Amino acid sequence: MRCETRAVVTGLFVYPIKSCRGIAIEQSALSLTGLAYDRLYVIGRPGVEDGGRTARFVSQRQEPQLCQLVPELDLESSTLRVRSKVRPELEPLELPLEVSKERTADTQVRIWSDIVPAIDFGGEDWFAAALDDQLSYPVHIYRMPATFERTVDPERAFLSPSFDSVVGFADAFPVLLTSMQSLAELNRRIASQSGVAHQVPMSRFRPNIVIDALPLNEERVSAVQRRSLEPFEEDTWKRIQIGEQVTLLVAKPCSRCRITTTDQDTGRVDDAFREPLRTLETFRKQPLGLIFGQNLAPEYPRRSGQLLRVGDVVQVLEWQTNDSSPWWWQRLYRGFWGRASRPERPTAS
Repeated sequence: MRCETRAVVTGLFVYPIKSCRGIAIEQSALSLTGLAYDRLYVIGRPGVEDGGRTARFVSQRQEPQLCQLVPELDLESSTLRVRSKVRPELEPLELPLEVSKERTADTQVRIWSDIVPAIDFGGEDWFAAALDDQLSYPVHIYRMPATFERTVDPERAFLSPSFDSVVGFADAFPVLLTSMQSLAELNRRIASQSGVAHQVPMSRFRPNIVIDALPLNEERVSAVQRRSLEPFEEDTWKRIQIGEQVTLLVAKPCSRCRITTTDQDTGRVDDAFREPLRTLETFRKQPLGLIFGQNLAPEYPRRSGQLLRVGDVVQVLEWQTNDSSPWWWQRLYRGFWGRASRPERPTAS
């Protein structure tokens, strides 16, 4: 099938600590678990499961104020510093970006249904001070040992069961892609239904890769290939290439939770409008949830040195098609989604 140039990367983001503030970057190498330094650490409640042997991860679902913790990458000293917007005068918490293979796990952490070995970096007193004692329980910060690989569960991924993919502390998949065209359509519907100019920013969706339509003067793409990116077109993609080096497989649509109703600057939850969930429920509701964005997995996760850059062109190498649906499309639309009609591939203009 002929590949088509469809979009350009306008934003790259990593979240070194799960559910804390993200960092905008200009380029990133793909690591085994996705973008470099993404979801290296997780905050958790120590000893609350398995008779005290296992910590349980904490996210903005339970504690929206976690977005007030701001990580900073210091690559020169290989240090991750975490600052508090609640208590800016507080000395930052410092954590290593790299750990040696000799450092072994001293506990374990539950991430949804996965229980993974972990290194406990403590931090109980710092987090209590950084969040001004807003938490009603102690938390520590954890990361996985360098020798451990948390594999993507085939039951969660609409990929071949033999696909070899690894994820860090992200919920289930290495990379999340969202589209500015899809966000514009969502915000148009929010305004239409609510009657107020209630715009939801992309930060609510915490993506790794943000794409947008190609500019009209894009010289790298021929006029034959250039077409307007459609809202939610990413639903129909199967395999894409970004830039010259990176190929990614569409693993699964991303279902959305109450974190999208949290202002990522202030930590305040939108209980009044409950947007964008209220509007997503009117046109993006599927048995998998309220869908916005696509989870991706690197096609060659163990190939090192692949670079993603803001400004890279996005090409669709394969589309989902009605006549040759892979096993996971059949499972998704016939099994999970019942009679829901599947999106068609956009037609050429």
